[in-house]
Amino acid sequence: MLALQQPKRLEHPWVDDSFAPIYRLTYPALPSEEEVIARNAEIHAWYRDLDHRIAWVVDCSLIIRASPTIRQQQSLHLKRIEPYAKRWDICNAFVIQSAVVRGYLTAVFWFSPPPYEYQIFATNQQAMDWVCSTSSLSWAL
Repeated sequence: MLALQQPKRLEHPWVDDSFAPIYRLTYPALPSEEEVIARNAEIHAWYRDLDHRIAWVVDCSLIIRASPTIRQQQSLHLKRIEPYAKRWDICNAFVIQSAVVRGYLTAVFWFSPPPYEYQIFATNQQAMDWVCSTSSLSWAL
């Protein structure tokens, strides 16, 4: 009999992995460059050892501002994890209420287009509902 694999834990203060293999990332209002760089390094290391399909709900609704350096770091991070995201990410749902933050995401994705399906929502519930209803999520059942 084939045993189901346990989803990989991701222990970071911004990540809730209690819904794994759906991971919820909530950015703080004013993330510092150092915090973003450290988080990116942790997630990159986590991806290197990943062995199962995943989805993300990324809550950007608290973000007030992201410096050009942070946006650049996010773009570089997406390039670094691209081979892993291409293999493991089913989809990403972003919670964004601000037009300014949507602009940040557009800029990051312009430099580093994501290799997965994504949508933007106004609430966490809408984002989670979409991730859970995505037909390619049959892997999680």
